[in-house]
Amino acid sequence: MSSSNYQLISEAIHMRHPLQIRFGKYIRSICPHAIGTKEGVPVVLAVQFGGGGSEGVVTPEHPQWLCMPLYGISAIEPEQGGWHDGDPSTRPDDWANVILEDLDPEN
Repeated sequence: MSSSNYQLISEAIHMRHPLQIRFGKYIRSICPHAIGTKEGVPVVLAVQFGGGGSEGVVTPEHPQWLCMPLYGISAIEPEQGGWHDGDPSTRPDDWANVILEDLDPEN
């Protein structure tokens, strides 16, 4: 796990600051909500509100929850715009086995 990526994402969670990242071959605009581990792999739970993805373009009008391994994230930059909370009813329950940091620990 890249400690610098972890630190940048952790700061964005606590400051509620959106980020632009590269994950896979797509540039994505996200609001990270939590960091944890799934089967020992560090993962980030975020709301994607812009950019591309395997299912096409994501827009602020239709944000999506996204869980991704931390090792797959690169090119982290601050993103302009407001915070996106996402729909709590569609937040994945099984995104991590161990939760390390979470904006909404009741979920």
